[in-house]
Amino acid sequence: MQSILRFLPEPVPFLLTLIGAIAAVWFLRKKIRTEIQISEVPTEVTQVQPKGGFLSKKGKWALGISLAVAVAFFFGIFAMIGNSEVCQLAMRAAQSNSAVAQRLGQPITRGMFVSGSIEVTPASGHADIAIPVSGPRAKGTLYAVSVKSAGLWKFETLQLAVEGDPKRLDLLQDQEKQEQH
Repeated sequence: MQSILRFLPEPVPFLLTLIGAIAAVWFLRKKIRTEIQISEVPTEVTQVQPKGGFLSKKGKWALGISLAVAVAFFFGIFAMIGNSEVCQLAMRAAQSNSAVAQRLGQPITRGMFVSGSIEVTPASGHADIAIPVSGPRAKGTLYAVSVKSAGLWKFETLQLAVEGDPKRLDLLQDQEKQEQH
């Protein structure tokens, strides 16, 4: 079975999920009608107070639950990408690279909002992800493009962009230089 994960840039999935949740709650709510109750005495008519509007007690619960589901979905997607095999491989490569350590400092940590797309089957796949990283000296983004063939990931691109520095560090070229020595 093929598992395909496609994600839009940063806050767009959250906003789309939130709008969908609000629309679902709005369209699934019960129609609130004013009920007039006529007592046994025909001359006496009493009006029952209408139920609260959309943000009545039940509406607030529905909205709260919808928001909780949307937030859980939003953070779940980022957690899935961040815990993927290709993300872990890219982080290990960055943490073991001396040039990355010089620019960011040690320890190098991964940020929460890993974005991009991953398509995976047991034997093959493709990943294009952006991993926020930071160290004591600086912050940056680790860009990884990788292809999975015969069950193994191979990076086509693995670059570090440090905030404030227009020049990117190519970890694949740096790795080739270290292997030649």
